[in-house]
Amino acid sequence: MDEMNHTREGEKILSLHYVAHCNHETSAVPTRDEAEADGKQVLDELVRIMREEGMNPSVQLAGYIVTEDPTYLPSEHHARALARRVGRDKLLQVLIEQYVSTQDTLESTPKGGETD
Repeated sequence: MDEMNHTREGEKILSLHYVAHCNHETSAVPTRDEAEADGKQVLDELVRIMREEGMNPSVQLAGYIVTEDPTYLPSEHHARALARRVGRDKLLQVLIEQYVSTQDTLESTPKGGETD
């Protein structure tokens, strides 16, 4: 019985702390903060790659997020693998967070010649 519990516990620990990536390397699963930073880094990298390839990042990302069709993303520089790594939900979340943050900043900026 102890051996069975040990195996299940070991499997649980393995599944919680490690993931296999596309290149079959194993690494630690990021914490929530790391995952959020990773989502932003991936989005920034995707935008950079698309601009480098002469694509319109807004149109291409919207197409990918809505359809999940990877052909909206360039195959160069492993952009499709990067997007799959964080997922559409995370990309959309990062985009919305950035938009809301920008709106909050604009609303808190004094208009005209107003000063505090």
